[in-house]
Amino acid sequence: MSLTWDNCLKIVIRPLLRLRLPALAIIAAVGLFVEWAYWFFVQDLIDPKQYWIRLSWFLRFPPVRFVEFLLGMIAAAALLRGWRPKLNLWLALSTVPASVLLLWWGAQQSWWGAHWSQQGLVPACVVVVLAAAIRDISGRPSIFRSKPLVALGAWSYAFYLVHLSVIHWLMGTVKSSPASWTKLKVLLIWTVMGIALAWACYRWVEHPVERFLRNLYPRRVPPAPQDPPAPPVAQEPQELAMVSEQPTEIVLTGHGVRSQEFEPGVYRSTGGFDVR
Repeated sequence: MSLTWDNCLKIVIRPLLRLRLPALAIIAAVGLFVEWAYWFFVQDLIDPKQYWIRLSWFLRFPPVRFVEFLLGMIAAAALLRGWRPKLNLWLALSTVPASVLLLWWGAQQSWWGAHWSQQGLVPACVVVVLAAAIRDISGRPSIFRSKPLVALGAWSYAFYLVHLSVIHWLMGTVKSSPASWTKLKVLLIWTVMGIALAWACYRWVEHPVERFLRNLYPRRVPPAPQDPPAPPVAQEPQELAMVSEQPTEIVLTGHGVRSQEFEPGVYRSTGGFDVR
């Protein structure tokens, strides 16, 4: 079985959508425990002399990193189930710097390694995503729907691909002492260069290739099953005129696209999506 989007949907997302909120909460707690337990033992296996090589391997271990994707899917499934926690977006955003300070302080106390930043920030990131999603659902304005942040989101994968190359280039060209404030300048240079390269990669590589692939393999909607034709019924001319004046709705169902007549102002559930 090929690993397509439909297969991923069947294997992971669809079973999650069938679960109730308590089951989703249990799976989320177990997944977070597994990821944290993994890093608790990994920090003793990383040799400081080969820090970047071994850390890179452990960071990219797919089964563990899948937990982070799973948490995002669980949050989406809970929202689709109608779960609406009262989360303030700005208060949720404040949990990120608070988590950073807590992780730094714990590393100073030797409770965990300094490379725990990604795993330790997972709960705060989930809270931010939930708060932003609830704000979007309610229709209230959100800073995350602003054009600059939407653009940065579109460039984010390209930034992920280029940022490490920029870091290594700067490490070989910029010299600064460990306690020097020039590191802030280096960080600013890295940010600007990384974003600029990410934009270029998205503008001239990622987006054109994506558009080419979508045109190459257009999504096909299977035809809707045809109902047997009804026997003709004699109607008065006036009735025929009234029927022809009724508007038609386009209904996107699980079996395809079909049209049907409906009464103006009346919403009809079809088991799929109604497009007016």
